[in-house]
Amino acid sequence: GALVGQVPALVYDRLARALCDAGGFLVVATPYTAELDHGAVAEATQSAFCKAVPACGPAFGFDAAGLVRHAVGHSLGSKLAMLSAAGGGYDDGGAPSRVYLCGFTQATAQDQVGLLESLAEALLRGTPAALAVPGIAAVARRAAQAARIEFTPDVEATLAAAAELGARSAAEVRVAAFGADPLDAS
Repeated sequence: GALVGQVPALVYDRLARALCDAGGFLVVATPYTAELDHGAVAEATQSAFCKAVPACGPAFGFDAAGLVRHAVGHSLGSKLAMLSAAGGGYDDGGAPSRVYLCGFTQATAQDQVGLLESLAEALLRGTPAALAVPGIAAVARRAAQAARIEFTPDVEATLAAAAELGARSAAEVRVAAFGADPLDAS
């Protein structure tokens, strides 16, 4: 997700270890910095993954080039995994055979302000600072709108890429939705 993309081991370590222990998976978690150009972030993340995979094989005693790949992402990570897979796979020639999108988001920048507003309200509940959160969020929304700050690809292009990926028979796509996530577009 956008808030923890730089440190996937912090939030996703338990899941990654369970996959490794129970399923015999090798997990390569590629950190990323959330920026407005999600297409560029997806490319950078994909490149980091492609550089890491060849180093994993010798470290664990197998040929990493022959591994079946599964792309997994949560929230913004889900969008990045989808964009990478929809773009034709990975630049080292290994396309994922399955893509797992968890809490897939295609939210606008203004939608993200609402997420941060909810998070701030939850964290500051019962404190005097909590009273300022709605006003600050309203200013942030207006500022984002006035500055025309938006993510790329936009919502329509993101959904078109997702539809293209879903229509392709080469990549099997699985989607998991979270009912309480207001940004989940699964």
